[in-house]
Amino acid sequence: MQTLTVYVGQGELIAIRHRGEAVIVDSRWPDEHAKAIEKQLQVFLRNQDLAGLVLTGFDNDHADPYGVDNILGEYKPNWIMYPKYYKDTDNATDVFKVINKHERRRRNTGKPLKKLSVRLDLHSRKLNGLSKYFSYELFSPHSEDMDNSNNCSIVLKLSGIGGNGFPYLITGDTENDRWDTITRTAYAHGSGRESLPPDVEVEVRAGERVECCLYVPADGATT
Repeated sequence: MQTLTVYVGQGELIAIRHRGEAVIVDSRWPDEHAKAIEKQLQVFLRNQDLAGLVLTGFDNDHADPYGVDNILGEYKPNWIMYPKYYKDTDNATDVFKVINKHERRRRNTGKPLKKLSVRLDLHSRKLNGLSKYFSYELFSPHSEDMDNSNNCSIVLKLSGIGGNGFPYLITGDTENDRWDTITRTAYAHGSGRESLPPDVEVEVRAGERVECCLYVPADGATT
């Protein structure tokens, strides 16, 4: 399992691949880095089946319409996932125009685009049937804590299945008060005690540490 941080700044674009399958997290695609981002993705995703695109929120720094359009058009993921809430901004409107455009184009093909609007109080924590070599566990958002747009962000644990797979935490912009609730919920479901900043604990296996979309094995070597 390998990860590629294509862009990180105010927002991100990260690709993850494992056993011939891949997932992209967010779509920040600044004009000044567009050619470099395109080239890096082409190399990293060569001969990979893109399972899905996860948008942790609807601000431009996470859901860049240009990036969404490129990813859906060039790599044709099986699904796109985003948090279930209404954000009344021009950027959110533009993102859904792009998503709906690609959904229409692929509607009568052998590979239609599946839209996944997720919220913890409406879904099982385990999101099944999305990948062959990745599992997905949803921690946020939840309607009881969606008091601002940051706390409407997706928090999702993605884990590679088999081989050299590892857990990878996708955190969005979730704030500390929501993390407190996530911690209590994780304990209520019998989750483990491995710490994540800011003092957050979710289910990971002993000897592993995941931090804000960065995996650090027990030996300290980053991947």
